[in-house]
Amino acid sequence: MGVDWQGIFFILLSGSIAYFLPRLAYKLLQWKVDPPRLTQVKNILWFQWLSVFMVSVATYFVYISFGQSKELWLALLFIWLLLLASLTDIWVGLILNWFTYSGFVFLLLFRLWIDGASLGTYLWACLFIGTLSGLISWFTKGLGYGDVKLLIMGALVVGWPNILLAFWCATLSACLCVFGRWICGYSIQSKTAIRFGPHISLGLFLTYLWGEAILKLYFDLLDYSNKVTLFIFTSLVPMVVNVVV
Repeated sequence: MGVDWQGIFFILLSGSIAYFLPRLAYKLLQWKVDPPRLTQVKNILWFQWLSVFMVSVATYFVYISFGQSKELWLALLFIWLLLLASLTDIWVGLILNWFTYSGFVFLLLFRLWIDGASLGTYLWACLFIGTLSGLISWFTKGLGYGDVKLLIMGALVVGWPNILLAFWCATLSACLCVFGRWICGYSIQSKTAIRFGPHISLGLFLTYLWGEAILKLYFDLLDYSNKVTLFIFTSLVPMVVNVVV
């Protein structure tokens, strides 16, 4: 079995670009936020190498899924945008419009190039998730408008109905994160801020590559739990009737 040099090239290319993205995110934040808010951003080099590792792994799975195709280039751009949005949200709790607005435009152009005939489905996904998440943000104040715009941008990639699954995966990831912090002894209160951007990015990425598999697993588990519940119910009812009688 020969070496897939094309795959190695894309992984090296994507990982090399990822090395500079934390620096880019930091520079853009310097134009947007007050300097005191950036004092908590330390050890950029650590974020650079972590980004290289994570993006390289993500690129491997993307290449396995799409091969050398037009969709691969869209996926690489999507990964880089998700990384940028996640970094700034982790650092200062802000997802810059430079990422979401420009990302939406470029991803829209990619969608027209790749599959213009199905563009309406993706735009419907953008409209639906934008309305849903916008209402959640407006009523609960628990979801930032940066998160809303990130979801709208992501809908251009994952489409309908996968954008709902992505939102569900993001929510599940955030809940697991809060539970993990509680287990580790951190104080968790109702007003504890959760940086939701990284969870949205994770949900979008997982759904983009394995949305159908996740849904199948979920419904299989649901079907299994229903069978277990039915078995327990049908087993216990005769026992209870015998005891009563």
